[in-house]
Amino acid sequence: QRLHAIAFPAISCGVYGYPADQATQIAVRELRAHLARGGSSLRRVVFACFGGKMLALYEGALAK
Repeated sequence: QRLHAIAFPAISCGVYGYPADQATQIAVRELRAHLARGGSSLRRVVFACFGGKMLALYEGALAK
């Protein structure tokens, strides 16, 4: 069976303190690299944003 949807929750950016700006850049970079390889079955990607700051970081990363 092939993967059709995936969600990226930035859970390590909360309690564990992983830098949110790095997490969003990595998630977007790796998604783009995966799609660039071709043959992906992905149809839906959800970046779970827990607040306005995380949303703004993802919007910035996706705009690049």
